[in-house]
Amino acid sequence: MKIHRVITQEEGHLFSIQYKGSGTQSLLRLAAFCAELHLEILKAGPGYTKDEWRKDLKDVIVQAGIQNQKTCLYMDQFMVQKENWFEDLEGILKNQILAGLF
Repeated sequence: MKIHRVITQEEGHLFSIQYKGSGTQSLLRLAAFCAELHLEILKAGPGYTKDEWRKDLKDVIVQAGIQNQKTCLYMDQFMVQKENWFEDLEGILKNQILAGLF
């Protein structure tokens, strides 16, 4: 399983965009379980705001960083469609920081 191999590497992270119904969430759940990672699933609907997004993202970062809990983050395709949320993720992956989050 390529997902498992990537997420078990030291400081390994995976950013994968898949079609809904392709089995990605099931594979990620299995890989996270095998790697003993906490799986955090963010679900958004049409009324999900940027403030809620930032709060959820902050909670995941605190959980992974301060509480030192190995965490795997899964988001559905709706969240990736929001351009500013995608930019937030890109900033975290590239620069390891998100301005104005804390």
